[in-house]
Amino acid sequence: MNIRSIFSVVGVLLVLLSGLTLPPMGVALYYDHDSLEGFISEIRAFGWTFGISLVTGLILWKLFPSGLEKLRD
Repeated sequence: MNIRSIFSVVGVLLVLLSGLTLPPMGVALYYDHDSLEGFISEIRAFGWTFGISLVTGLILWKLFPSGLEKLRD
């Protein structure tokens, strides 16, 4: 197996996952519920999830290119 291609695909999927957290974050911003004592708010949780998955996905996607460009040559 080509591990670089796997990392590249996982990176793209993580970037897509981060984009899918934006609508729930918008709903959480709209309703703006208070967080429970000792827990983080919904907005902060979605924000952390968005940021971590976006950064990790971009690193995997750009650091390990799939090599599909070389198949044409």
